Amino acid sequence: MRREVQEEIYINTDYDSNVVALLYDDSNEVGRVHFGIIHVLNLLEPKVRKREKSINEPEFMSLDDLKRNVEQYENWSQICIENIDRLLQVM
Repeated sequence: MRREVQEEIYINTDYDSNVVALLYDDSNEVGRVHFGIIHVLNLLEPKVRKREKSINEPEFMSLDDLKRNVEQYENWSQICIENIDRLLQVM
């Protein structure tokens, strides 16, 4: 998992990672050929920046803001946001 994270972003602080769910979304072609392992990362400090060029503008957001704007995200993100309260309870 750390390798996958390091391909996408720089995390410049200590953190813990917890697997909280597995995800398979068969609602579209992309989802049908992928399988997700959902992790929650607890950062010591909010020191994260993008590494991957396809990431536009990373930012920390409140749960309320994520839920309010859920439709702007891809399917996997929408599923996680819609279930965020349960995912965080798993930890």
